Amino acid sequence: MGTIEVMPVESASLTQVARPQRADARSSVERIIVTARAVLAEDPYASLQEVAKASGVHRATVYRHFASREELISQLYGRWLDDVSAVVTGLDADAPDLLVELRRVTRAVYDVNITWKAFAWAPAFPAHFAASRDEMISAIRRAFSRGRDEGVLRSDMTVRELHTAWGAPIQYLSSRIVDGSWTLDDAADFTVRLATQPQ
Repeated sequence: MGTIEVMPVESASLTQVARPQRADARSSVERIIVTARAVLAEDPYASLQEVAKASGVHRATVYRHFASREELISQLYGRWLDDVSAVVTGLDADAPDLLVELRRVTRAVYDVNITWKAFAWAPAFPAHFAASRDEMISAIRRAFSRGRDEGVLRSDMTVRELHTAWGAPIQYLSSRIVDGSWTLDDAADFTVRLATQPQ
């Protein structure tokens, strides 16, 4: 495996535990989470031992916070989804220029996906994250309903189809931005254009 670049966590959420963690335990969890997203982006099948080594912490420390690889992936998924949800639910369906607002949110969603590189390791929405998914869907559909009614977004698609046309390319194109074959601006513009009423 190559060198892993550890970036700071942008997510404001902290791991959910039954009792408050000591500062050093929180620091260990954050280091493991940040390192794990980088390690798994490079090798989606990496083990907890590989995450521990790249994190610079003892394997026992990783197991103290994450009983299994699946639990670590679930924590990563929750953090990534929190960040995506914060962006999407901030979509202002009443913005004066809906397309400008949609482009802003689309670009921000790409930013989150590029940071987390979830396209490499994230499963399709597991059932226990349904509430977050449904909150995002509600925010998107409200804006898309308005855009369709006003003729800004495509009238030949239902709101559900518009949502799919907008959301489907994001994971794939995030991976293409990371590998350098697309720019963030080109991907965001293309994604919005898929849902926009042809001129």
